[in-house]
Amino acid sequence: MKKMIWIFYAVCLFVYNSYADDLINFCEIPNPLYRDDAAYIVKGDGYICEFKELKDNTYCEIFPIMLETERGFVKDKHSDLFILEAEGLILYHHAELERVAKIYGTAKWIDMQRKLFYEGSYKHDAYTVESAVELFGTQQKDLQRLRLGDTVFFNTGILKIASSSYLIETHQGKEIVYSPEYFLSKIFYNIGDDYINFWLYDSVSPPWVEGVKGYGIGEYLDIDFKYVSDEIQILNGFVDFSRKHLYRANNRVKKILVESEDPKFAKEYELEDAVRYTPVRLPEKTKKIRITIKDVYKGDKYDDTCISSIIVTNPNVPSFEERKKQIYELLKTTGVMKKIKASMEK
Repeated sequence: MKKMIWIFYAVCLFVYNSYADDLINFCEIPNPLYRDDAAYIVKGDGYICEFKELKDNTYCEIFPIMLETERGFVKDKHSDLFILEAEGLILYHHAELERVAKIYGTAKWIDMQRKLFYEGSYKHDAYTVESAVELFGTQQKDLQRLRLGDTVFFNTGILKIASSSYLIETHQGKEIVYSPEYFLSKIFYNIGDDYINFWLYDSVSPPWVEGVKGYGIGEYLDIDFKYVSDEIQILNGFVDFSRKHLYRANNRVKKILVESEDPKFAKEYELEDAVRYTPVRLPEKTKKIRITIKDVYKGDKYDDTCISSIIVTNPNVPSFEERKKQIYELLKTTGVMKKIKASMEK
């Protein structure tokens, strides 16, 4: 009898883990206008589900997906939807934005991207990089001034960032500065009146590009964290959804040396050559690091080495795996997982 009970429990555990493992990634999107009002995007094997708990029921939409790569970028085979992922973060990009950029130019592109197709009175130049730092939702006065159409920037966990060098070039009479300061506002969404406001990736702001001759070996980034942490995620290369060819055309970082003074450590890592965030687990928790380029994946055309974004993992929230289990339980209790299974069986 005991043997049968153990077999039963083992089968239940296997079934639970199978469904839990099917949940590959998730993304939580808080609404700063309303406390405890959050929406979620979950990605599983062959589907993306957007859902939100409402007062009387649960809103959810389930979309079957078949992923493929286009110049290194991940997209749905049956649509123009591109997906950029980090652990605990899913960013959308639609090819319609590229068409707008070509037809109307960069200014209209920025305006539409910042609005998230929301036709409000928001102006894309209302906030600078400095005000983006102020608008991370850490101060009550900032929350009080938010309204429909305003931009909310993702908390990257970066307090301050500087580089040993960066490229400056002139294009069509306009100076372009490839500074790492843009990391602070690379991920954002606009507050709209939809059920879900999606995180977006800013392709318009340039990546960090080192500014020396050659491949940039020995160039570095100095990063101060907002909190002590033992993990960062790095988006390698020149990631621009409107100019995808620039990812392969430029160098990507292959090996980095990460150093900390307090506590003191130094460790080398090899980054993926892929258009997604690569998690980098540090030896110990620290509040400041230096990332030095040690080797590169050589570009097809240019010698410039690029990094597009960095996120510092917040140690004050549950880990990715813990949060994934919590999201899975939420999917079960709200009945969303049942709907996902029914949708995938059609």
